[in-house]
Amino acid sequence: MDFGGILKRAWNITWRYKVLWIFGLLAGGAGRGGGNFNYNFGRGDLGQQQIDNLADFGSRIESALPVIIAVAVFLFIVGIGFWILSIAAQGGLVHLVSEAEESREVRAGLGWTAGFARWGRVFLLQLVLFLPILLILVIMSFVVFVPIILPIISGNEPSGASFLGACGGVIFGVLLLVVIGFIVSIVYNLALRYSVIDDVPAFAAIGQGWNDLKARFKDIFLMYLIVVAVGFAYGVVVGVVGVVFGITIGLAAAGGAYAVAGIVSFALFLLLLVPGAVYSTYVSSVWTLFFRELTGRGVPALQVAPAYGGPAVPPSVAPEYVPAPLGTPGEYVPAPPAPPSFTGDYMTPPPPPAPPAPAEPMAPAEPDSPDLPGSG
Repeated sequence: MDFGGILKRAWNITWRYKVLWIFGLLAGGAGRGGGNFNYNFGRGDLGQQQIDNLADFGSRIESALPVIIAVAVFLFIVGIGFWILSIAAQGGLVHLVSEAEESREVRAGLGWTAGFARWGRVFLLQLVLFLPILLILVIMSFVVFVPIILPIISGNEPSGASFLGACGGVIFGVLLLVVIGFIVSIVYNLALRYSVIDDVPAFAAIGQGWNDLKARFKDIFLMYLIVVAVGFAYGVVVGVVGVVFGITIGLAAAGGAYAVAGIVSFALFLLLLVPGAVYSTYVSSVWTLFFRELTGRGVPALQVAPAYGGPAVPPSVAPEYVPAPLGTPGEYVPAPPAPPSFTGDYMTPPPPPAPPAPAEPMAPAEPDSPDLPGSG
């Protein structure tokens, strides 16, 4: 498995086809930003003034309640829309990266067509694979924290055994979630590409991804570690940028410049959109190219030019051997040439046929000796 070649080709595709960044942005999550809201209640020394301010604020909220509900519904609908686009973008991104590797056309319309055509399968993959993790997390939280919460509700102090059990449960739960998360992440990445590229149904794709994980665990685990390392490097860079902006935002808020803090926060949100889109596109491209290598598709065979000239041919295709036609009786017919042999990346031409050896001339016959006179 050429991991270095996979990483290099994935970056070339990511950087060349920038239309993929739109799919990466939606597929990987654009990040969430928030603004700062400040309401000045006024200052006064009398408690009655504060009460009046609170009452005035409550009346304003009550009068603006229809607008608040409308905004909340609008944001909910927008969130549902982005969620739908996110699922379609995942399938479209996989399809377009595979098309780019095959040197085919890469267009946003083709990506959205493929993404929405496989939308149901991608959604089913997420539902089947990630819902059990959520259920396990809820059950483990209930088992771990209920022994501590119940005594507090009843007015008693939790025992030391409850705290020890909670700590042990948290450690065991984290380890279990790490293992399950690794398996689910790998199976989902492989099943997603089986569903999108090979048009395999969701449950069959999950089974095939699980079989690949068992059969090629070493290669898959190494690829997973490489992707984790890339994510760690990206996180460090983003963290440094976030700290620099965070200090600026904190200083502005401490000085009462809330508008400046809000503008800087929004600028940070916009600044991280493009790197997040590129990173998401790159990681998806890495998994798609790895999937192609894993399933034996890889890079198309290089064209090899014969040493004796002529059009380039793939090294796996040899010229068809056609025997020479038979000649007329008594006519010399040279032996048919041997088919070309392959040596490394080049074809060696067959040796030319040897010319026939010239026939040696026959010696003339000796004449009969004449009869001698008087003989007989």
